[in-house]
Amino acid sequence: MHPVVSAARAAFVASLLLLAACKQESAPVPAPPRASDPVPDPSGTSLVSVPVTADASLLRRLVEREVPETLWQIDQRFERCVPPQRAKILGQRIKLAPKIGCRVVGQVTRGPIRLHGEGADIVADVPLRARVQARDVGGIIKHETATGSAMAQARIRLVLAPDWSPRAKVSLRYNWTREPGIDFLGKRIEFTKQADKALRPVVARLERSLPRELEKLRLRPQVTDMWSSGFTVLTLNEKNPPVWLRLTPLKVHYGGYTFRGDAITLNLGLEATTETFVGLRPEPPAPTALPAVANYDQLEPVILRALQKR
Repeated sequence: MHPVVSAARAAFVASLLLLAACKQESAPVPAPPRASDPVPDPSGTSLVSVPVTADASLLRRLVEREVPETLWQIDQRFERCVPPQRAKILGQRIKLAPKIGCRVVGQVTRGPIRLHGEGADIVADVPLRARVQARDVGGIIKHETATGSAMAQARIRLVLAPDWSPRAKVSLRYNWTREPGIDFLGKRIEFTKQADKALRPVVARLERSLPRELEKLRLRPQVTDMWSSGFTVLTLNEKNPPVWLRLTPLKVHYGGYTFRGDAITLNLGLEATTETFVGLRPEPPAPTALPAVANYDQLEPVILRALQKR
């Protein structure tokens, strides 16, 4: 091919490529799709489950100390310990012996106390054991002995005052279906009145002692520490780009407590404002004083779901 023709052909091809490029640059570029969603708000409100646990073995020691091992003594005179004997003679029922009295002595003691949780109550099971003996039964019987047992329960219910100080209410219950007692010498000696008389002062002593002992659980200081530590900044992404989450606590919601073993756990929910920052780390918010106990009723389902996930 002649050199002049080759040069002309090359120039023609180059001009075509240049013309195509010019047309591509001048073609309109389609606009990106337009979003109608609102701009995301970098702040919001969150609820975090924050259970607080304390050693409650002191409650066990307190109940053991306040409930004496010997609850009451029995020393009672019965006018009739042996019923009169009757016989039928010549068609008539005739009393052959007068009623015979005796003295009944004994005591009621308690066994080892067991603490366990039952709903919103801390239950102290107090096993009762009775042993009685009849003496000097009219010279007929030297002595006769009988024993019996039952179970009493001291129920302790904790409440938190608005300032987060713990309080307690103690009630006394019995879990028997038949009133406890001893079938003895043809009579039934029942113990409910004696149990009430002996255990009511114990309940009063427990209610006086519990506030002082409950302070040793350090529930309020733990809640205060949890509240103060909530004013913080968390790292969501370290770099490219750095992202931060700032927490500002608003309320602490109280959802009751559970008692298991020797541990008492307060079910708490920390409600906080959350703010997202991109770039420089923001300053943490200034802590405020611990607020009063918040009403839990409206947020109960939310906190329960959070606790179940945990």
